[in-house]
Amino acid sequence: MRKYRIVTMVLLIFILLPSLAIGTDMSVLPAFQIVTNNGAVGIYLLPTEPIKAWELKIVFNPEYIQVNNVAEGDFFKGYLTFFSPNVKIDNVNGTITNLYDLIMGLGNVTTDGCLINITFTAIDSPSISSIEIQDAGITNETKYLPLTTYDGRILTQGIDMNADAELPQYTPPSSGIPLIPSLPLSIPVQQTDSESSMTVPYLLLIAFVVVCILHIILIGKQQ
Repeated sequence: MRKYRIVTMVLLIFILLPSLAIGTDMSVLPAFQIVTNNGAVGIYLLPTEPIKAWELKIVFNPEYIQVNNVAEGDFFKGYLTFFSPNVKIDNVNGTITNLYDLIMGLGNVTTDGCLINITFTAIDSPSISSIEIQDAGITNETKYLPLTTYDGRILTQGIDMNADAELPQYTPPSSGIPLIPSLPLSIPVQQTDSESSMTVPYLLLIAFVVVCILHIILIGKQQ
């Protein structure tokens, strides 16, 4: 009877563990850079599930940088895609809107890549401007998926890196996306509502798995 109980608990653990998978990361890369005149950033995605389409909005400080161009990245490379034909760059209010892309027909992507490339010009020095990802969403063939976003920072030439600037400490995501190392800036994490709402069930599942493991250990010691 004890052997059957152990087998049942092990099966439950293997069934529940996949639901504890970490969500997909969307990041501005480089996460930090110093710009003299012209520069560029990319919005990268590291998926944990198959991706069929994405959408997002970019917010920046128009007093410090002006966006010149937005181009489709290589995330959906090899597929026929429908990239937004009406991307709107607003250098007065500091936004890039109508950003989306999707695979036409069958197919999805599970490997990391660049969603869009953004080129810009620094118009003030010294200055600090954020590149923020807002209203972001990713989908498979049927539904939206959990997503965490990581913003970026741009410093135009002239910033005194030794000055006592009020800058947060940088903590990179654990996604494996290559970031510039050893830079003392912090990228705030923005969680989607769907991800935040699943926090409690995830903790309950983790607690259940831990209890099952401890129970198996105790049973083994009694035998």
